Amino acid sequence: MKVLSALLILFFWAGIILFPTLSRASYVPESELPGQLVFVVRKQYQKDHHNTATIFQNGEINSSGFTPGAALKVLNTKSGETVSLLTTTSGVIRDPEVSFDGKKIIFSYRKNIKDDYHIYEINADGTQLKQLTFARGVSDIDPLYLSNNQLSGPFPASFIYLINLVDNNSDFCGNSLYTDDPVLRDFLNTKQAGGDWEGCQYTEVSISGTVTDADTLGTLAGVTINVNINIPLFEFGI
Repeated sequence: MKVLSALLILFFWAGIILFPTLSRASYVPESELPGQLVFVVRKQYQKDHHNTATIFQNGEINSSGFTPGAALKVLNTKSGETVSLLTTTSGVIRDPEVSFDGKKIIFSYRKNIKDDYHIYEINADGTQLKQLTFARGVSDIDPLYLSNNQLSGPFPASFIYLINLVDNNSDFCGNSLYTDDPVLRDFLNTKQAGGDWEGCQYTEVSISGTVTDADTLGTLAGVTINVNINIPLFEFGI
């Protein structure tokens, strides 16, 4: 017992000595931090029968576990100051994501216990709050932005069942997506802002060659030129 007690004491003091060092080593250097960080302040989710049951949506047996009170905030990593973009005492804000250009934030927001979670967007300065989804009885959570030309291939046929998409309000442009299903094409054209989903799907084609006509191009002779061209997918009846 004396040996065991001695070992426990040794481990205890070793932890006290080493833990601060390990903690400091895990910090991100200030020089590598972005200028601003977006975060949500909310109350701790209630314990429940399942570790992922944090929505407490309408119609569920655990809807009474909904705990309101939240704020969407921005931290200035240089000054340490925070700014509240949106606050609520009756609802919950969750799952913020920043756009690739840093100008907008998309997130899930439930205004009160009778409301459902919907997707909202707000400017990074807290202006122009906009609701993007409206379906009743649906919990829209974990939204994200996609950068241009990151999606390619056939469009999933099941996409047509996303009934919460608002007409003329979504933006699927800048990708290389296609479908030969006329019903799905009509659906996507209807949901696309501007009404022309087909017209904004492109595929990039790279063309390269070496200039050989010195009389025509002078000093460019012998130079290899690479050209990237965006070709509309549906121009060719794909």
